[in-house]
Amino acid sequence: MIRHNLLLEYLPTVAQERIDTERAYGRRHYRDNRDRALYNKRLYTHRQLLKGLCVLCPKKAWREGARHCEKHRKDMHRFNHESSDRLKLEIFDHYGGRFCKCCKVDLIEFLSVHHANGDGARHRREVLQGKRLYQWLRRNKFPPGFEVMCMNCNFALGHFGYCPHAGKGA
Repeated sequence: MIRHNLLLEYLPTVAQERIDTERAYGRRHYRDNRDRALYNKRLYTHRQLLKGLCVLCPKKAWREGARHCEKHRKDMHRFNHESSDRLKLEIFDHYGGRFCKCCKVDLIEFLSVHHANGDGARHRREVLQGKRLYQWLRRNKFPPGFEVMCMNCNFALGHFGYCPHAGKGA
């Protein structure tokens, strides 16, 4: 009985050590052969595209010149939307919450990032707009000078110089 218990305690330890060793070897092997692995991946992708196949599976691409089959196209589309939504919420949470600073609208679909000092046009020319602006904000560690506003308030401030919710004097 004691021998059996010792064996049960010993086996998981040996198994885990073996797994750790194999993982370390795999990481070291990949690191040492990274260029070759990336070359092989690009070569595989290129061959799949030439054949008109999905780069992730051997199925036919959903249309000529496409990189993915119908299933992976939908998966990639869903993943891109989900990651964009997560990024947008992260930006809003950092810049004061998920509501408009002016009118307190809290519908995420209506919210955007406003350049508080009014240099949005110049900054968009440098960084671009939409998701790239949100990526830029995260990459630059959330610089000051931005706030969350709904599209109506943001447009009114940029176009008229004031927001109708706050009035002309505000």
